[in-house]
Amino acid sequence: MSKARSRSWGEKGTVEIAGFAVNQIRHWNFVDPLPSDQVVIEKFSVNPPNVYGFGHHAYYQHVVDCLLNQRAALVDGLQGRKSLELISALYESIETGQEVALRFEPRRSKLGVLS
Repeated sequence: MSKARSRSWGEKGTVEIAGFAVNQIRHWNFVDPLPSDQVVIEKFSVNPPNVYGFGHHAYYQHVVDCLLNQRAALVDGLQGRKSLELISALYESIETGQEVALRFEPRRSKLGVLS
């Protein structure tokens, strides 16, 4: 695995993303810069055709492929729920100016079963 891929999110550096579709890397600063950093900034700072960006089409293709070929999805219901909780907490924090604790405790449900 290359050094660029082994970096943990938020470890020894900061990244600020912006843009109407979260399509612009405004700030990319790490304690130990890598030669590939500029490539990452250029590759992911692009203007998508609309506010939904580029990911939705590929995701829909994946869903159809899973249904037609009986394959497991990349994201299950439980992971999707965690993402929605995080997004809701971010908006609440922005609106209230307060820290919002994430206290999600997975349970048996139609969204997924803990193993």
